[in-house]
Amino acid sequence: MSRGWLLFLLSLSCSLLCKAQTDGFDTSVNHYNVSTRVMNDASNGFSVEYKNWYKVVTNHILNETYALVCCGQPTTNLTGYHAVINTPVTNIGITSIRDALPYIELLGLRDAVKSVEGYQNVTSPCYSNVTDSPGADTPQVIFTAQTNTNLQSGPAYVGFSPNSDQLTPLQQASWLVFIALFFDAEAEATTIFSNLENVYNCHKSNMAEVTDKKDVAWTFYDPATREWALKRDAYYNTLVTDAGATLVQPNDAQSAEFTSLAVFHTAIGRAQYVIDTSDLASLNQTYDGWLNVGGFTTSSDVYNEAFISDKNVYRTDGLVNTNGYSDWPQRSPARPDLALQDVIHMIEPTYQANYSFTWMRNFAKSDNARQIADTSYLCDAHDIFSATLCEPHPFGSNQTSTSSDTSTHLSKGGKAGISIGVIVFVLVVAVIAYALYRQCRQNQGDRPFYRMKDMK
Repeated sequence: MSRGWLLFLLSLSCSLLCKAQTDGFDTSVNHYNVSTRVMNDASNGFSVEYKNWYKVVTNHILNETYALVCCGQPTTNLTGYHAVINTPVTNIGITSIRDALPYIELLGLRDAVKSVEGYQNVTSPCYSNVTDSPGADTPQVIFTAQTNTNLQSGPAYVGFSPNSDQLTPLQQASWLVFIALFFDAEAEATTIFSNLENVYNCHKSNMAEVTDKKDVAWTFYDPATREWALKRDAYYNTLVTDAGATLVQPNDAQSAEFTSLAVFHTAIGRAQYVIDTSDLASLNQTYDGWLNVGGFTTSSDVYNEAFISDKNVYRTDGLVNTNGYSDWPQRSPARPDLALQDVIHMIEPTYQANYSFTWMRNFAKSDNARQIADTSYLCDAHDIFSATLCEPHPFGSNQTSTSSDTSTHLSKGGKAGISIGVIVFVLVVAVIAYALYRQCRQNQGDRPFYRMKDMK
């Protein structure tokens, strides 16, 4: 089914649920199907309240509220909102928050995207025909990081905030529902999110009984202030903890930023693994540059950190587009299940022994970043699974897990990208064909590029 047809059906479904616009439109009647409503949890950073003929959506991170009006009703009689918008929207624009694109792709609504600011850095091949100009298709809504006062005319600006480090991985993923509310697609979004949540929690549960928990540090270097930081926000702490490890971090009374290399080395000293997110330009583009800037060279480092001697320094830029833009900040928020499996595979490689990193690469061992190729990317494939592709199987250190290794369940196109659509099951023949394809691709040293709807 094409995305245009999907948008048409969404619009049609609204007209069926709502009375047609007439002079006698009854605002006292509930025009929303109860089965499409979503549960509220403001801790996710947003919430929705259903009125009889419009939805009140609140972005709690930006403290902005939007009224989403159904049934073709006028928007002028609703005041006090940051924006009042008729739904379902069909044309949208994206500013620099390109991490909104994977959520839209998950919903199968990529054709609704008419413009993207900084389109050269979009990592998904599904938006290769989109530029920063909408052409004749004027966007009804512009999704942006921080909105300004909406004008009386022109598109409405809506703040989209899933990339806050104060949110946990699953809370970031839940913003799929936020963006779906503008398309009247929250029922489908809730199903997709539930599938991702189930897979994530399955792997989390499998790692819960690991007794020899590894110590992992997330680092960042700011060349402007010449400070090193140990990231300890909810996102990093939760992702590492759910992977069966312990985040290396100062206590709450201490700063997590360090201008003194000696103090930084003391704080990071017990780490067995490091995940660095610094701008490579500040590190002279090399691991040796990272060692020098961090004071980890032989002459100056007297701490003998295990992550140095064992070459366990990783980065999240293992997958980049043709312009060298990392895929991690753009698409990992929408797929916490893959982000979790990357961290697990880093510290416990015998869990899902045949797993291949999606985003991680071993910086210390000079693993190269891989470019995304769109030759086999199937944007119109619809294969997010209704089945949970993770078998509950408690895992202990020094143990090999095969029952939880589901990487061979991916479709052939899934090895090439991250797209979305209708929920289906994979045929046995397709699984066998893909297994042979995957073996060939692994022999070539390729890096997987999962479509948004591929479960792993």
